[in-house]
Amino acid sequence: MQMQQTVRLFDIGVLLSEVLDFISSELVDHHKIVAYIADCLAGELGMPEEARKRAMLAGLAHDIGALSLRERMDSLKFELENPNRHAELGAMFLELADPFSDAARVVRHHHEPWNHGDCTPDTPEEAHIVHLADRVSVLIDPRREILGQVDGIRAKIRRYAGALFAPHIVGAFEFLAARESFWFSLTRPLLGASLKRRGRLMGEVSMDIDALGGLARLFCRLIDFRSRFTSTHSSGVAAVASLLSHYTGMSDDDARLMEVAGYFHDIGKLAVPLEIIEKPAALNKDEFNIVKSHAFYTYYLLDRIPMLHTVRDWAALHHERLNGKGYPFHYTFEKIPLGARVMAVADVFTAMTEDRPFRKAMRLTEAMWTIGNMADSMTLDGDIVRVLASHMDEINDVRGTAQREALESYASFGMDMKRAV
Repeated sequence: MQMQQTVRLFDIGVLLSEVLDFISSELVDHHKIVAYIADCLAGELGMPEEARKRAMLAGLAHDIGALSLRERMDSLKFELENPNRHAELGAMFLELADPFSDAARVVRHHHEPWNHGDCTPDTPEEAHIVHLADRVSVLIDPRREILGQVDGIRAKIRRYAGALFAPHIVGAFEFLAARESFWFSLTRPLLGASLKRRGRLMGEVSMDIDALGGLARLFCRLIDFRSRFTSTHSSGVAAVASLLSHYTGMSDDDARLMEVAGYFHDIGKLAVPLEIIEKPAALNKDEFNIVKSHAFYTYYLLDRIPMLHTVRDWAALHHERLNGKGYPFHYTFEKIPLGARVMAVADVFTAMTEDRPFRKAMRLTEAMWTIGNMADSMTLDGDIVRVLASHMDEINDVRGTAQREALESYASFGMDMKRAV
């Protein structure tokens, strides 16, 4: 993979919105609907292209700070009791990655009420737009015919004009709401195509390995921040995979890309309920089947961005096994790329040497004995396991350092959030 490539900003935004959709079926398409409405409003108001881009990107990512299912479901209520926490946390997440940094300020203020013009002075116009778009979206019942809901939605938005919503934005919404085409565009199967047409206006961004790493760390934080038992796992896997790939003979550029893949490797776990991730006992068959879906979801999510196809294979295939007994594709040795085989060993090593809900971390010798048996059974690549064994202490030190730094970072992040809210 070239270390400097262009990627469509819209594709990155949709990737993030689909990650958020995985939390609950009730949330599917909510962020896309908000993004579409926000762009329509910005266009109706004659806002410049950069402002429209910020509004759409913020719409795609606006609830990123609602980490729990309860918070996400609460965000679908028209009147929120405490919206500032998830808005502030969402902005802090987005500030981690350059493609989203411009949208962070919009997300931070997207629940700011207009308050008859006495709102926070530095609230950007796009935030007021996303606020109204978000509230329109939560009023739509996807189970009902859309046009029959329009009068009720318009009446409720008008009722809060001046208090919650800027009157001039409500006026723009009234122009849009009078058109059946606007409402039909918000429904399946038209929403994706409608949004994609508008997404072309967002253009492309150039990303080098550092920018890609920042994006990966954003997703890593989303994954790991959900639970204390996962709070450093991806950081540990990324560090182990990068160093292990170096010792297996991969290039320096590939070693850096392995770190990125390590941050992404469990992105599909956002679809796994937290009660399963934190279960303090062995999983039953149904629960394990749900967990197995995460590798496929990782593949699916990363597949939409051509720039990430190498990362996709290295990250998503980490549960494939040389003997064909892995998941989700049941690939054998010939079809599993070297990067994915390295990732598999890095993931197993990190998982065994960290605390889990149902057990304490294994001792290093015990972990290596178990991994050696997995190599003997053609579960893991024996050559890579031997490389791990040869550099065991150094790799374990790197893992421990990365996970301690991640834990400190999360603690600092949490303190910053408490001070800000």
